[in-house]
Amino acid sequence: MKIRLEVDDQANEPEITIRANSPQVANALATAFQNATPQYQQIALRQRGQNYQIALQDILFF
Repeated sequence: MKIRLEVDDQANEPEITIRANSPQVANALATAFQNATPQYQQIALRQRGQNYQIALQDILFF
């Protein structure tokens, strides 16, 4: 799996995009986020040297 972070000074809000090579992989990733245990209901992100904790329920789509 490859993870790439891009900084866009023109962005209005953080955006996460996941690309998968098959619907099965995309579904597996979505399921993994949905089935996360309560202690892992956030995802940690870093932008411009700042760390952010984003609640999974606040992510609209991938």
